Amino acid sequence: MTSGSTYITLGYNFLQLSINAIDEMEKQGNHVAIITSGASDDDESWDNYHEKTRWNDNNIALPVLFNFYHGIELILKGLILLCEGDLPNTGKHSLPKLLSCLEQSKFPPSETLLSFFNKILQFDPNSFFETNHKNLSVYNELLRYPELQNNTQVHKSCLQGQEELGLKNFIHIRDFATGVKENIILWNTTKNLNQ
Repeated sequence: MTSGSTYITLGYNFLQLSINAIDEMEKQGNHVAIITSGASDDDESWDNYHEKTRWNDNNIALPVLFNFYHGIELILKGLILLCEGDLPNTGKHSLPKLLSCLEQSKFPPSETLLSFFNKILQFDPNSFFETNHKNLSVYNELLRYPELQNNTQVHKSCLQGQEELGLKNFIHIRDFATGVKENIILWNTTKNLNQ
């Protein structure tokens, strides 16, 4: 079986991709509309527009969120294995179920770390999950496909074209991603000192 640290390392990679993309979004300001001088031809104007909006939430919101939540899923699975818990047989992508398994593991991590994961699972960027009448149990379906298995369309407009509000939410997600790493390192250091 794959080790818990292997899951955590891969999870970090997904979180890092989200962090880097959000850094680029912040640098560009998450603008949807760009004002130009009008001196350019149409092709040059479109090229300019695409360059200045490359990292906005219209283009990267769903992939960034998918990478973020997938990273959290892998890290939770890795922690469950490290804490001698049992991975679920069903709902393998359900973040609430994974957190519950972690809490019930033989040697659960610190309350601080568990509390941090609870905060992540309670955060709903621009009410995306509420708008779609879903929760983090099905994040992988909501963020990967334009419709759910029952042919219900995924409502993504609350995540896209949000400019300042969207940027604020994505910065919050970046802070969560960074905080996961910091909290795991702190827990691991404390755990090793107590052994």
